[in-house]
Amino acid sequence: MIEQGLREIRGSSPDRARRVLSEIGIRLAALALWSLFFRLVALTLVASLLISPETRFAQISDAFASIELIVAGLGMFLFVALGRALRPLSHPRLDDLISTWRLEKKYLPGLAWGALIGILWTASTLLGGTAEWVGTNLSYDEAALTLTNTTLRTLAILVLVWCDEHFFRVSIQGRLQRALTARWAILAAAVAFSTLKLLQFELGISQWLTLFLLSCNLGARSIKDGDFGKGAGLWSGFLLVIHPLLSLPVLGNDIQGIFMVKNMTPETSLPHADLHRWISGGIGGPLSSPVLQLLLALDTAIRWRKIFLGDKSRG
Repeated sequence: MIEQGLREIRGSSPDRARRVLSEIGIRLAALALWSLFFRLVALTLVASLLISPETRFAQISDAFASIELIVAGLGMFLFVALGRALRPLSHPRLDDLISTWRLEKKYLPGLAWGALIGILWTASTLLGGTAEWVGTNLSYDEAALTLTNTTLRTLAILVLVWCDEHFFRVSIQGRLQRALTARWAILAAAVAFSTLKLLQFELGISQWLTLFLLSCNLGARSIKDGDFGKGAGLWSGFLLVIHPLLSLPVLGNDIQGIFMVKNMTPETSLPHADLHRWISGGIGGPLSSPVLQLLLALDTAIRWRKIFLGDKSRG
């Protein structure tokens, strides 16, 4: 596959393409090692705080799972920040990372659309009998703790998605497009993105596939828009609704938010909801849903059609 991609060079030599791929490989390896190191440090700190003769491994695992999303967001932020600090000449301007224009014109509209998609998705599972409304999680004695936890996870999602999209669309996909065609750049970035998530979270193959399709979709959007902001907003808005707001599982995290919606299991589903997992994703949450995967694939195919036609016309 790589050799075929190298033959689809845009006006440059295969040697140049290999240099670009080598540079990107180093960046991805650095991020993978950093993610594993930062996760290990966080797990060690949690274990050191909880360690006692009565402490069991399951308790440490549950405690780390409750902050896993926060750890991933903080780790990705530090990686991007350190990368800019260590290579200031490669990043002379801050507005290539964040700017008022990108926030107002791209990110916030995308955030609104992503939140709407999340609301409609959840409403469809509730109306279809594949999920049930449990209630609120703001009891008087735990309201402060719930709001604090929800706020931290909200900030973690915003930071994680923004840094992810900047790194994979600008530093990875954008550089790949200097050597490869758009479709190969999108596919390579998608493989890297979804594989990294396996290092940051405990995911299954179905969730990995969803993240791969999501990255392909966001990659196509970034090429069409000429910016990663709208895609970052869409992904952030969807995650904020289904996880901190409605408590649905995401990225292996099943922590209660402000309101509580619970996906039905085969034992509790209504008789007409035998295929509930195909819609809701079951215990894995929306990212395990084959229906969501199908929708992502269809939307991506429509967007890719223009890119593929553009590549052929240039070829």
